[in-house]
Amino acid sequence: AAEVILDAEFPILLTTAGGREPDAFQALDTFATKCGVAVAQVFATDVNLPTANPLNFGGGWMQLAGQADAIIVLESAVPWNNRLTLREDVKIIQIAADPFYQNYPLRGFPADISLTGTSSMTLPLLTEAITASKAKLSKALDKRRKAQKEAKAAYDDRLQGMFKKAETETPVAGAWIAKCLNDVKGKSDVIVNELGSPFDAYMFYEPGTYMSTSSAGGL
Repeated sequence: AAEVILDAEFPILLTTAGGREPDAFQALDTFATKCGVAVAQVFATDVNLPTANPLNFGGGWMQLAGQADAIIVLESAVPWNNRLTLREDVKIIQIAADPFYQNYPLRGFPADISLTGTSSMTLPLLTEAITASKAKLSKALDKRRKAQKEAKAAYDDRLQGMFKKAETETPVAGAWIAKCLNDVKGKSDVIVNELGSPFDAYMFYEPGTYMSTSSAGGL
């Protein structure tokens, strides 16, 4: 798994609840930073790493996944939907306590490598394995930097456009509600969101400060 990530020019990590526990939240933040892997939170039920991490793409998985040549799926039963077309040469690494989701009657997401383990156990070991190859990692980070910066600029532009539009919408838009809450909430305050406002609109600093249902929660 470490070699696949080191060899990738645009690796990403997709997660729904991989940072739910405090140790996992820190482990994911460290992994993304040290290993140069962009992170998107798919149908997020939890906050998984700090908003301020420059490699945090919030809910922008559609933007990232189509160009990725390596995808790490971390604790996500449904990491994408059929609107997404993946690269033919993409390598997929599934990481979860049960990466095969054997209690699901049907799950059709591919895996080239499957790792069994929790986020807090697996990510530090993967980080250690990747950072041990210092020269190779340095070259990989240099190759990725330009594409990651361009992708983050496009993501930030989309967010600003969302806020600009929400500012004058009536009735009040969910994105504007989120922006107002950002202005008054503390770093440890908890947001409980039942599909009322976009996950990307919130600022998060600490684990355990966001709770939501899955995308099937209203069925």
